[in-house]
Amino acid sequence: MAEAEQKITTEIGRPVNLLYKIKVNHMNPQLIIQQVLAVCGVTYGELVSKSHEQRYVVPRRIVMWLTTYYCGLSDTEVGKLINRDRSTVSHGIVSMNDSLDVQDDLYIVPLKQIETQLLQITNAA
Repeated sequence: MAEAEQKITTEIGRPVNLLYKIKVNHMNPQLIIQQVLAVCGVTYGELVSKSHEQRYVVPRRIVMWLTTYYCGLSDTEVGKLINRDRSTVSHGIVSMNDSLDVQDDLYIVPLKQIETQLLQITNAA
């Protein structure tokens, strides 16, 4: 198990907390989006809107980060899911990683809740 945790830690660039039991690159991006919308309390229309309001940016970056690392999607593929170009997705992932590095609760709290739900769903399947 430690080897799997290290592999995922290396892959995602941060310590693994909950999702080490989930196979990286094998998760459904629609499931991730659905869970992010539910936890963050936004609609899909709000998620893909051009708004720069923090209440939409946070879930958008979480979607970018999770679908990249847990679905194995490229920046271009993630961008198609949320109506963004690849450079915007790349910047969002870098910003998300920076927020995780400084333990920003604005991102950490919903991410842990989403990861917990994804783990439960995946283990139940």
